[in-house]
Amino acid sequence: MILKRYLMKFRLLFWRFEWIILILILIILFMDFTLYNYFISPDSIFDDKLKVVTTLGQITSIFIAAIAISYQVQATKEREIQFKVHQQRKETYEGLLKVMEKIAKLNKEKDTDLVGKMEADWRELRPKLIVYASPKVISAYKAIERAGIESKGDSNAAVKRIAELYLQMRSEVGFAAEDVPTRQLLSFFITDINEPQYNGLFDMDGYLK
Repeated sequence: MILKRYLMKFRLLFWRFEWIILILILIILFMDFTLYNYFISPDSIFDDKLKVVTTLGQITSIFIAAIAISYQVQATKEREIQFKVHQQRKETYEGLLKVMEKIAKLNKEKDTDLVGKMEADWRELRPKLIVYASPKVISAYKAIERAGIESKGDSNAAVKRIAELYLQMRSEVGFAAEDVPTRQLLSFFITDINEPQYNGLFDMDGYLK
């Protein structure tokens, strides 16, 4: 599995459309050089050389123009795909935030039927998370679940993981990781985040340590 993952990264790094274009241009230039040497002998007159160079230049221009158009079409298609994925990812994260807010509300109310009341929400959200959530967001959310199980009453562990999830999602939808203090962000979700019990999680400016 590890070897396969590295091979995938290697393929994504080197087998890109830009590399294909570069290889095609190099092939065209090599063909130009080869054809020039084939048609032009050392004793050829200047007019003959000029005709060959002009012809090769015109053919080369046509090929390069075709490659440039292909690249533009491919780049436009990739941007459209990235935009659609970004929109779907943003909507998925908004859904995840709503679910987390509902979980927090039910926990605060000490509702014992948490699983039953969240089943429909998770049934709708999970497929979207599987398709659109990034590996880092998935890992961050799983870390929240582990913190809830392993913390044994230590709320700081879960709060830190929640903060990391928020920061990762903000980063992926286009915001800088530190444009707003983390403590200020969490105040919308955790009403007592400014209490002294959470001081150990943040620095003097309110950013996550």
